[in-house]
Amino acid sequence: MYYNPYLTETEIYIISQDYCQLECQRFYNDSISLNSLQASLRNLYRIEKYQAWRIMAKIRKDFLSKGFMVQNDYIENGVQYTEYHYDVNKINEYFNVNARVNTNGNIKNQLVSQSLSSDIVNALHYSDIPLAHKAQHILAYNTSKAYSIKNNRHFTITKTGEMRFTPRHKKTELNNDGYWVNNKFRQTIKYGKAFKQIFAHESMVLNDQFYEKLGNVLKGKYTFSAHIEIVKGEDIRKWYNGANYAEGNTESLRSSCMRHDYCMQYMDIYVENTDNVSMIIARQADNKIIGRAILWKLDDGRMFCDRIYGNDVTIENLKKYAQDNSYLVKRRQTYSDASVLTTTGEVLNDTFTITLKRPDSRLYPYMDTMKYTDDCLETAKYLTLNTDSGDNALDSTDGGPNGEDYVETESGQRIHRDDGVYIDNEDTWYHSDDCIYSDYYQEYIVSDDSMKIYGGDYVNANDDEFTEAADTGEIHLRDDLTYSEYDSEYYYEDYAECVVHGIVSNDEITTIEYNGEQFECHDSVDAEDLIDAGVVEREVEVE
Repeated sequence: MYYNPYLTETEIYIISQDYCQLECQRFYNDSISLNSLQASLRNLYRIEKYQAWRIMAKIRKDFLSKGFMVQNDYIENGVQYTEYHYDVNKINEYFNVNARVNTNGNIKNQLVSQSLSSDIVNALHYSDIPLAHKAQHILAYNTSKAYSIKNNRHFTITKTGEMRFTPRHKKTELNNDGYWVNNKFRQTIKYGKAFKQIFAHESMVLNDQFYEKLGNVLKGKYTFSAHIEIVKGEDIRKWYNGANYAEGNTESLRSSCMRHDYCMQYMDIYVENTDNVSMIIARQADNKIIGRAILWKLDDGRMFCDRIYGNDVTIENLKKYAQDNSYLVKRRQTYSDASVLTTTGEVLNDTFTITLKRPDSRLYPYMDTMKYTDDCLETAKYLTLNTDSGDNALDSTDGGPNGEDYVETESGQRIHRDDGVYIDNEDTWYHSDDCIYSDYYQEYIVSDDSMKIYGGDYVNANDDEFTEAADTGEIHLRDDLTYSEYDSEYYYEDYAECVVHGIVSNDEITTIEYNGEQFECHDSVDAEDLIDAGVVEREVEVE
């Protein structure tokens, strides 16, 4: 580039970098005028005013030609207006600079509101959302650009949980406080559809699971009607029972391994330690719960909300409730991650401890986080549990410190391992009474999902290597059968070969004599069929 005879190309290039910074700042902040921009260039390089204006005009023209800046013209009420859309990332890459957007900048050109951007960033960082790392890059890229009247823009969520935006070709209006006016042009939009525009990118693609998860997390801030309360003592046992769970999509709550009736006997350690253990529940108007979480009073006096069970919306609301009450909460709602969040969002990986009275039953529930102890679970009067390590881990579903002797079947029944059968292809335990041994597979299979085959053995009912034979009426290995193209049936041994139709049932075979020869044929075949099939030649009459 060479714009002025008094400046070299190198000098112009250097000035262009500073111009990028200044122009982008001006565009994102109404307080920086064009006069301020040229004055800044004059002061930086000690050049004359006309030189600064000429440089600015030339650089802007070059920006337009290279696609760094797009000019958008539109007419409103008979008046023509011009807006410029700057692609900061292209500018940064070309000039190897870092033109930053002023976060307090021009709200008229923003893709999303500051509040929505903050909510999305927090959701990606603190919730279990797939592809979160990729999404963070896309969000940072897209929000660094300015959006004109030719773009859908100004996405935000209202206090009632409604997603709204300004459609392309519709004017932006601001109130006296500098915020978007909810005018006639603003429209509602579904969360998923909005996210697909907010996270649109040429090369990085997000899936439907990402959009669904992110939507559920954000909806949880606005669309939650259950009553949250804290219960203790026998009420913990009551609300742990799956009979008190709401129907519908409660996700991890409905699949909890401790929801069964027989598990209620393991809850004594919760029920009997009322000074240290309580439970947060989300209860609906029908007196059914949609979420729960054990609440511990730690040895150091702090309150810790353990893993939250429920769907994404419930989890976000219980997490907010806990943080609003200055409780520590799990960073991720899984059994494997023991890191916690403070009310300020700080991530802690400390070891937490709690001392509880040992239950007389010596039975224990499955615990997600506070599950390790070095104390004897049979003889110690008190147990000190921690989040790090120990000789015993209370993470079994059979009421003991280990899950080696008992297993849970697919129906939720607790049985001794010796009475169970592990079905490998289903990765599930069944009671031995519900299974049968298959000689063909050399392993047990589920009786209700099996079928008896010829010879008395059993195989899986959905095994397509087996089919019914028309002549025996029983199930056979397909490779042991012969297929008939004529009647689309399989035969085991009671079949014959018709010279016209091929394999047919032996019960439908007959003999046809023609021109001194005999032919095995299906009983529907006549002499004309033999001739048409080329099996014989028509007899020629001699006069």
